[in-house]
Amino acid sequence: MKIEVGSVINELRIKQNLTREELAKDICEPNALTDYERSITSPTIDELALFADKLKVDLPYFFTTKNEPIYNYIETIKLLNNKYKRTRNYEAIYEIIQKEMATVPEKSISFYQFLKWHEGI
Repeated sequence: MKIEVGSVINELRIKQNLTREELAKDICEPNALTDYERSITSPTIDELALFADKLKVDLPYFFTTKNEPIYNYIETIKLLNNKYKRTRNYEAIYEIIQKEMATVPEKSISFYQFLKWHEGI
């Protein structure tokens, strides 16, 4: 699966009503941003981190939004865990954590961190 980081940058830029010049300022040349958005070239990780800051998203956002079924699954698991935390159903949390830890490397690092934190509960 190819991750289209450029299309995510483009969508966020348009949603936030930023011009290419505004977004590229202090990060890269506007024509380089155009190439990124068209997936002709890719930004460096440092540039991507700067774009994330300017676009007000976490760096992993660029890699999870195009994989919506996994992203929605992760969000559903997080909501379910939070629900069980509110009701103090620690056995249910434990079962979810055990099941998810087996497949977490395939999903995301931030989800792994979420699970590890909840494993302590």
